[in-house]
Amino acid sequence: MYQWTADRIEWYDRAVRFTGFSDKVAEFLSPHMPPNESVCDLGCGTGHLAMALARRGYRVKAADRNPLVLDFLRRESERRGLNVGIVDADWHTLSTPLSENITMVFAGRLDTELPFYLELCGKRLLLVVKNSPQSHVKNDGETSPSYVSKAHLLQALETMNLHYQVEDHRVEFGQPLRSVEEAEAYIASFNDRGFRPAEITDRLIQFDDSEFPLYLPNEKRVALFVIDKQ
Repeated sequence: MYQWTADRIEWYDRAVRFTGFSDKVAEFLSPHMPPNESVCDLGCGTGHLAMALARRGYRVKAADRNPLVLDFLRRESERRGLNVGIVDADWHTLSTPLSENITMVFAGRLDTELPFYLELCGKRLLLVVKNSPQSHVKNDGETSPSYVSKAHLLQALETMNLHYQVEDHRVEFGQPLRSVEEAEAYIASFNDRGFRPAEITDRLIQFDDSEFPLYLPNEKRVALFVIDKQ
């Protein structure tokens, strides 16, 4: 389970606002979900994707079990006047189906638990996974379900009699930063086993911005899997 902290939430929110990442993901998800259908973002984290889908008119739920991110989502959805149903629960305790569509972005043990996630949706499962092993954040010595790749998922689907389609996308999701020191703290929050500051500072881009003069680029290469339940 991803370990959210107040700092990580703030950094994530800042990056989403700066890059429009969640709106871009919602844009390539939407053609696969009729606007009159319901959708639940499973493992929603901060809920930015759920809010982006709600702005597009979907009937949206957002499921997670971390109180920090759910509190953030409650505040933000209320502030923005968005109707997002919040599901505070462990995934494996949820009743089925949750909604017509289930979305999961860098979440879940997709290579081993696909049948369970399919039970949670009425019509289709929409999964966004990494299409490249490269990342500017490294979890050294740590295994994470978010690192399931397109190749891993294709391999898992080979043994299942399911209709699915795959699309490749590229989405920028870099991090605006206030200083080199904050950049080092940002990377250190994901990797506490030692890093060389030069590996970070050499990649920073300078902006003419009084609040966030530095930017750490991160183009995410992702694959969207649209899996029909029937």
